[in-house]
Amino acid sequence: MSVTIGGDTFEVYGSAAGLATYANGSTLWYATHAAASVDARARALVEATRLLDRQRWQGAKVSDGQALAWPRSGVTVDGAAVSEASVPDAIVWAAYELALAVLAKPTTVAGTSTGSNVQSVGAGPTAVTFFAPTPGARFPDRVQELIGGYLYGADGAATLAPGGLYATGTDGCSQFDGADAYGLTGPT
Repeated sequence: MSVTIGGDTFEVYGSAAGLATYANGSTLWYATHAAASVDARARALVEATRLLDRQRWQGAKVSDGQALAWPRSGVTVDGAAVSEASVPDAIVWAAYELALAVLAKPTTVAGTSTGSNVQSVGAGPTAVTFFAPTPGARFPDRVQELIGGYLYGADGAATLAPGGLYATGTDGCSQFDGADAYGLTGPT
């Protein structure tokens, strides 16, 4: 499908009408969608599609000439082959979720991590600050739940991450594996 903004046309997952229907059925996203302009909705759907297309999906494009990453061939989810005749509903719904999240808070997709763990302790002029990154995801949980099974892992196969979500690009190693119980790093 496509959306037009000004004189430009963009290929997207889903449609403007589909986004409206999806939002209309959601207590979380109804007001966000209703408050946004037609152009803002279209831009958010374009942004969501671009971000989804950057993922490392299972399989291969059905045609080298297709504009978007989906539909794909050679994809299996939960042991079942995914049809290469169309874009799976989960991918379209993920585009809608992501577009609505962008409308609600544009910085939702600006970074690659969702948080940090910083703690400061101070007494007089002396202060100590501890920092350890907290795990984060590129997308909101609602989007990750929809696309997780369609992604490749670092080893070229779909890998199940803790919490039931599929992970992509993880080697299972931490930069902090050599840290002792006090957070000090030594030789590894």
